[in-house]
Amino acid sequence: MSSQLLDGNTYTAQSGLTSTQGTRPLSTSLSSSPSGELAASSLVSPTSSRASSSSLGTARLTSTSPTSGDLAGNTLATAYDAGLLSNSLSFTDVVNNNDPVDYIRFSVNVSGGVSTFLNGLSAGNTIDLLDSSGNLLQTATNSGTTWTQGNSGTTGGSLSRSLAIGTYYLRVSPTALTGNPLYANTSSYTLNLVSHEAPGTVTVAASNTVNVGSADYTATGVNDQDIINQAIASVGSQGGGTVLLLGGTYNISNNVVITYNNITLSGVGWNTILRLAPNTLLDDAGLLRSSYSSSAANAATPFFSGQHFKHMALDGNRANGTSFINSYANYGTYVDSSFENMRVHDFPHYGFDPHENSDAGAPTLRLTIKDSLADHNTVDGLTTDNCIDSLFTNNVLDSNGRHGINVVTASRGNTFSNNVSTNNGGNGITVQSGSDLSRTSDRNKLFNNTVSSNGLSGIYVYFAQSTEIRGNTITGNGRHGVQLRSATYSVVANNTINDNSQLADNKYMGIYLDNNTISYSTNNLVRDNTISSTATNKIRYGIAERSALDDYNVLGGNRVQGAVKGATDLKGLNSKILPEAQTPRSSFVATAAQPNAVDAGNNLQTALNLGFLTGRRTLIDTVNGNDPIDYYRFRLGRGAALSTFLNGLSSPHLDFQILSGTGAILRRSAGGLSEGKPIDSIRGNLGPGTYYLRVSRSSPTSPGSKYSLTLNPISWTGARTLAVAASNSVNAGDAQYFCDGTDDQLVINKAIADVAAQGGGTVLLLGGTYNVSNNVLIDGSNVTLSGEGWSSILRLTDNTVMSESGLVRAFDVSGVRVAGLTIDGNRLNQTNLRENKGLYGTFTDSVLEDLYARNCGDYGLDPHENTLTRAATVRLTIQFCRAENNEGDGITVDKLRQSTIRDNLAINNGRHGFNVVTESFNTTLINNTSVNNGSNGITVQTGSKSIRIINNTVRGNRGNGIYLYGSGYADLASPPLGFGGNFVERNFIAGNGRNGIQVRASSYNRIVGNTILNNSLISTDRYNGIYLDDDNKTFSTRNIVRNNGVRSTGAKKHRFGIAESEFKVNFNTFQGNVVQNAVRSNLRLRGRQSRVLP
Repeated sequence: MSSQLLDGNTYTAQSGLTSTQGTRPLSTSLSSSPSGELAASSLVSPTSSRASSSSLGTARLTSTSPTSGDLAGNTLATAYDAGLLSNSLSFTDVVNNNDPVDYIRFSVNVSGGVSTFLNGLSAGNTIDLLDSSGNLLQTATNSGTTWTQGNSGTTGGSLSRSLAIGTYYLRVSPTALTGNPLYANTSSYTLNLVSHEAPGTVTVAASNTVNVGSADYTATGVNDQDIINQAIASVGSQGGGTVLLLGGTYNISNNVVITYNNITLSGVGWNTILRLAPNTLLDDAGLLRSSYSSSAANAATPFFSGQHFKHMALDGNRANGTSFINSYANYGTYVDSSFENMRVHDFPHYGFDPHENSDAGAPTLRLTIKDSLADHNTVDGLTTDNCIDSLFTNNVLDSNGRHGINVVTASRGNTFSNNVSTNNGGNGITVQSGSDLSRTSDRNKLFNNTVSSNGLSGIYVYFAQSTEIRGNTITGNGRHGVQLRSATYSVVANNTINDNSQLADNKYMGIYLDNNTISYSTNNLVRDNTISSTATNKIRYGIAERSALDDYNVLGGNRVQGAVKGATDLKGLNSKILPEAQTPRSSFVATAAQPNAVDAGNNLQTALNLGFLTGRRTLIDTVNGNDPIDYYRFRLGRGAALSTFLNGLSSPHLDFQILSGTGAILRRSAGGLSEGKPIDSIRGNLGPGTYYLRVSRSSPTSPGSKYSLTLNPISWTGARTLAVAASNSVNAGDAQYFCDGTDDQLVINKAIADVAAQGGGTVLLLGGTYNVSNNVLIDGSNVTLSGEGWSSILRLTDNTVMSESGLVRAFDVSGVRVAGLTIDGNRLNQTNLRENKGLYGTFTDSVLEDLYARNCGDYGLDPHENTLTRAATVRLTIQFCRAENNEGDGITVDKLRQSTIRDNLAINNGRHGFNVVTESFNTTLINNTSVNNGSNGITVQTGSKSIRIINNTVRGNRGNGIYLYGSGYADLASPPLGFGGNFVERNFIAGNGRNGIQVRASSYNRIVGNTILNNSLISTDRYNGIYLDDDNKTFSTRNIVRNNGVRSTGAKKHRFGIAESEFKVNFNTFQGNVVQNAVRSNLRLRGRQSRVLP
């Protein structure tokens, strides 16, 4: 992992220890209960089995308002009854002037130790333990957390003791807050209750633990990691369990090593302290280390899953000589794991550091860090290195030497919400690639954070795509409020940005669209932000672009006050400010109707009304921490079996339910994955009436996600939708046709023919595997062949040779949609791969959508010309598909006209990811990803013209990133009227084996605004960033190469940044390109009439 910011700055932590800036309360876990009573549905009972923390119960005491009544009861008689304590419970509620005391009743049926404690951030509260008569047994107060040099300011609020069998009460009441108010969530408290006798739990006592009781292990105060590691090994060897560290200080002189799955390491609050001993140098990175010491062992074990760390403080003790080397609070590669209620402070290096396993090439996946404090660490408070689909919420990052949060090295699809990042020496939140600029951190969401008083910018996004920055409060930072540097397709919306530029008056901006002179900030949306300057040092502009190459940005609805020079300073010729009523639209619209992008309501009353559901409907929306649930209302005019399923590229962390007209649950998704892809679908028979569809995250800690959801009614009495069941389909009674697992294409083809005979309709393949021994034939127009998502699998049987090309085959059809299916060519079990294409045919006005084409012996998807009549495929849309592990190309299009290929993934195919051939014209490839294919990422060849290749990600392919051969025009003085060359614009092209872009025997192309990094990986000094080439007969001429960023930073470098192959490659124009670190020279022109414009 690279921790370098790459801007040459040094950082000084801001003190601000008593500052109240940034004390916006953390979001609480309170949920709504319409009656004002305890919401039974929100209470999760403790379980008696305990293999991991997933078995822990969580009770939430809830109301519509903290002042609406006595939720937990404020007398013994009205105490909330938590029942029998057999494991662990957590409670979240409020005490204040209107509700000054809460009582909770619990019982134990086994004599032994019990700990109860407040979360560290639940400061300003006292807990009392009472016996069954209400007599006080023990008390503890969390009055807050402070920090001074050499004094860690450990928080109280924890008590432990042995209890006899019986009934007990906990009383919670407010008290004076004496610690740093920044480290206090005064809007609610979280109270934890832990049984030391829970199944699978072992207890460890520190040398200074009070009320040791019957601890299983006792540390001596020297090398305490040894006894903790013994305890971890004892539960790990049994398949998992909990190691409970009782209150006290554990002196740590080497790594606490957690190399088992399903381990919970828990303290009993922040008075459980793991402190590095003076002058410690850890053997490996991380006080808590979930990684082996050897590369071989790490390669064999890519990650650890089900690890949970909670309720303790980790002290790096940097004031007493602990080494900078390896001194991180944690280090490891995690899957489905969490850190909760942790304090990590005074580490000489990073605080939190979830990391990739570079030996195995594995990321951290679905990690949660919440309700924690990272303060006074020398570098970053929280660094995420190659973390994917993870959640970081309700944390405080304060007074760290560099960044509060640093999102780095291909960290993608994460959500950072409701955090406070303040007084840090660098940026409050940084999103960047690290030293390898090809490993961009994309699609991260920064929602509702407070970012204040940091030394540099509030939020800094560098070399990243599709970052969402919404609803944040960004105040008092040294430089810019938000700085987008070489960032594209970001959304900066509804933020409050006040009084930044505190390092210098009239120097920094509220929002700054910046560049690194190689790559530029383009295609960003900045709208509905409130930006102001009232302090002595004021911002220069509210919103500004650095240069004319920071272009194609859209602004609208922003409110700016107090800037020295004005509200906006746009330099890009194509950037624009929209009227407030105008909504930005994409410049590129697919030829086929797109799924409805909607914004559903958050309860039954505000549900989005779909009206009568008479046919297939696909919806696109997002759920996340700020919009955790979506509701849709629809009506059925007659009975139907309704099939509902997720698009295969949607997140697996979603749950959806069909509800009755009164909100009762009728059906819910079961969840699940197949080879890492979501297979969620539900189906049920519904009568006429009103229904609701509810979509939510699968758990409150799951990362947010954009989703695409399809509803397909199957009529009981009509034939417009006919259902086919596989031999292993569940609930196959909804079907009209039934397959037996042999030659299943015969049944499917019969259903298609029956629908086509009635003028069209839908054939719905229910979830299951269909064993196909010949072509599935779509021989009529206006037919939809749909599965229930990728759990509907068309699989070619072993040792099969099809009569003609295409497991799914269609010719000369129009109005056809093929969607929601897995097409599996089963190539490893074939002796003859002839005709083994996933899909093949000639289409007009049709859609291929949500298909997973895999394991085919030739191409995955191959829409094609009719080779007999020479008819082209026209107005086809291919979207949201995945083509993987096919012998040939992932997606090949042959003589495709006026069509769109968008939002698809081609990965690990034997030849090209995307291949555009045979006189394909006027077609757009946009927002696709092509990675790790055996030849080129995107190929356009054989006379194809007017192909627009826009905003694609092309990485790690063995051949060229983008290859244009014999396309565009072949060395003509001028192109024919009405036609033009190809457009290669704003793509990210990195880490490919040969050239970044190769233009071979192709003319009149525009190569504009691309980012090209670290190609020529097959051999250094052999291939180029952009190469204009010839085939000894035809030469590349009259191409425009403009505003591209080309760079080599790795060991294998481009020979030339941009080059022409020989003097007949001529009349090309170069302008505004920025090239660095090529071996021989940044630019080599051979054509005498080629020119470089200023």
